[in-house]
Amino acid sequence: MHPVSRFATLGKIPDHPPAPGRPFRAFTLIELLTVIAIIGILAAIIIPTVGKVRSTARAVQCVSNLRQIHGAIQLYASEHRERFPGPLWGGQEPYYNPAPGTTPGLLAKLLADYLPTTEISATRRTNEMFMCPGWVAAGGPDRAEKKTFVVNIRPWGASHGAWDFCPFGDINFTQGQPRWQQRTLAEMTAYPLSRTWMMVDVDKEFLDGTGNTASWGSGILPAPAHGSARNVLFYDGHVERVPAAKFVPSL
Repeated sequence: MHPVSRFATLGKIPDHPPAPGRPFRAFTLIELLTVIAIIGILAAIIIPTVGKVRSTARAVQCVSNLRQIHGAIQLYASEHRERFPGPLWGGQEPYYNPAPGTTPGLLAKLLADYLPTTEISATRRTNEMFMCPGWVAAGGPDRAEKKTFVVNIRPWGASHGAWDFCPFGDINFTQGQPRWQQRTLAEMTAYPLSRTWMMVDVDKEFLDGTGNTASWGSGILPAPAHGSARNVLFYDGHVERVPAAKFVPSL
């Protein structure tokens, strides 16, 4: 009896290749155009949404910056006989010269010990909290004037019989004059702090609305950095996002 080959159960190997599978069918022009149209529709929906999310994030960061600026003002006052930093210019910017006796009237410099700063060169630093992200996105650093905020130097005026009461002091006056003198935190308690703005995003529309003719007005952003609203810091420390059309300040 012959031994059974271990290959016997494999059967006969076919001597011809298997039948080819179903051929690949390419997309038709109509199908390609349909896909492209769908992608375009999705992009039209998603891209504005992403842009709005980014804009909202910048506005939220600006609110945080303003709150930190207010906190730094309180820290400054606690180390300077309870007085506000100053005297100040109305327009404020993030850049300053750290050398003593230079770039007076800027909160960015006066608060440098209490907020994060970045060195650009030996004669130029940036106070990061004054670098509004909306202002940066809108091209603020490329403008002729680098103003990001404006300070309410004389907040109450005739309405409270306080023409000479300037919490930060007005640098346009000379030392010894009432409007030059920085005020104390205790002196502020007689005024409606929660209803009085301290700082706000600045733009040309804002200045035009106040009738202010500051020489730097034509070099700043033409419209609000955050679209249809501005972030406003009040003297009591809270921050509100106020529609530009409803915010009517006086300077």
